[in-house]
Amino acid sequence: MDYKLQLEESRIEIQTKILSALKQGTFPQSILIEGAAGIGKRKLAMHIGQLLACTSSVCSPCNSCFACKQYNPEKQETPFVWICPSDEPGAKLKTKDKRLDAQSKVASSFMANPYSIDVIGPKHRIPVDFIRDLKASLSLKEKARKIVIIAYADKMNVAAANALLKTLEDVPSNIYFILTTSARSSLLPTILSRCLRFTLPTHPYKEVSEIFNSPNIHSLFQVADGSIGKIEWLQNGSYQASLDKALEFLQIRSSKKMGALLEFIEDEKQLQDASKATEFLEALYILLGDLQLLQYKQTIRCLDFYETLQCLELPTQSPEKWQNWLNIVSEAKLRLKQNCRAKSVLGAMALQLL
Repeated sequence: MDYKLQLEESRIEIQTKILSALKQGTFPQSILIEGAAGIGKRKLAMHIGQLLACTSSVCSPCNSCFACKQYNPEKQETPFVWICPSDEPGAKLKTKDKRLDAQSKVASSFMANPYSIDVIGPKHRIPVDFIRDLKASLSLKEKARKIVIIAYADKMNVAAANALLKTLEDVPSNIYFILTTSARSSLLPTILSRCLRFTLPTHPYKEVSEIFNSPNIHSLFQVADGSIGKIEWLQNGSYQASLDKALEFLQIRSSKKMGALLEFIEDEKQLQDASKATEFLEALYILLGDLQLLQYKQTIRCLDFYETLQCLELPTQSPEKWQNWLNIVSEAKLRLKQNCRAKSVLGAMALQLL
């Protein structure tokens, strides 16, 4: 049996492991693909899913069997079962049809762009009913292989995770689970123990520069830490607006006027939305990192803001103090993921940064 999989040069080791397991007939029925956001975990999940779903006895993918003909991510079509987070309130997910529709919309976005990082926000969750619906469909006795992709597996609530665990304990021979996550620590240890893990590295500069035709790709690469999804986000207008807000926040912070800082958070209505607040914090984290680089006379990543950042009257600080500020912003992002109110999170962060 000939299996075809061509990953990037930086992922040859993972490619070798996958192909070896498939050829030897030892590919596990539950795997976890982990790594930073926007580096192609869902893309790899779809590639593996296609290899597993193909029914040819000669080569996979054969591009001619029924499963292969169903595989067309560009048209948001794949032969997989997708379990995706939803931000719909529980009242709108009362029926199975509505739950499937909510997941289908998110899955379509994932298939259209498997690198995207702006589809899932802090309020998205995988409730237990999503897993119960899945278990009910798996109980049907079918001989055909069924591939289940659980994107953002860390978004499962406790009940959903426990329900999935029971399924993973006794997986039918024709079912394969592919979980993806950027937050492995949020998954139950017992789920982790039942999955073979593949850790994706971020893309090196050479691979990223071949994808993006941009004159400032080097600085974008530095800011995004090799994440293709983050570079795409950095290039859109939403990110630029977030950078502008973060810069205004730092300008007010440099004046040490607590009232003005809290007033800024109160007046910026968009920051009361958890997704917009998260973008703001991402931008703030980047600018704080650049301010640290400036202090030590190193090249910054956001070159467009060089002169403005130089004018900020922030105190000279030790590396430990800078790291503390970055940790404060990271903690605020974590609290938003835990569904805390955006205004309260930003207000508490502002006070800590004074």
